[in-house]
Amino acid sequence: GTLALTVDEQLIEVPAGYGYNQRHHLVVEIDHFPQNEATLFTSITRCQGIATAENNQNLTVRTAPSVAGQVTGFIQDRAPVSIIGISSDRQRLRVRYYSGFGWVETTGVTYQCDNLPSYPLTNRETYYSIINPSDAETTITYPYFGTTADDPYFYRYQNTPLGE
Repeated sequence: GTLALTVDEQLIEVPAGYGYNQRHHLVVEIDHFPQNEATLFTSITRCQGIATAENNQNLTVRTAPSVAGQVTGFIQDRAPVSIIGISSDRQRLRVRYYSGFGWVETTGVTYQCDNLPSYPLTNRETYYSIINPSDAETTITYPYFGTTADDPYFYRYQNTPLGE
């Protein structure tokens, strides 16, 4: 169906398969899969960069916009980076990290995006995962998280204890 929005006393119609970017007042097509919050958000924000860490190192992804944030993973040097926003001190970028979000140093990404939303230094990311998903659980989560290859952070596999 179509969603009707009223923004600044103007009627805006958003058809199925599209989203509304409030910051830029645009109706944009949502063409990303899987369709979780992070992919939907980046399809509307549309700010891309390239990881350019020093000495060809991987770019560290943290849960907060500071070195105090827990390290959640890494983005390979020269890999594309979907940028969501910037920290209020302009030292870190909020980026998409699989089906969630994380923080990387601004000096580790080459980008040319204007008007990025600013996030407070108190911002913290929460990561969700499913451990040893059954086939039924994988079927249910597939539209939102894709396959294990699409999001190895969400799908976690651990050995089961002996005797089970």
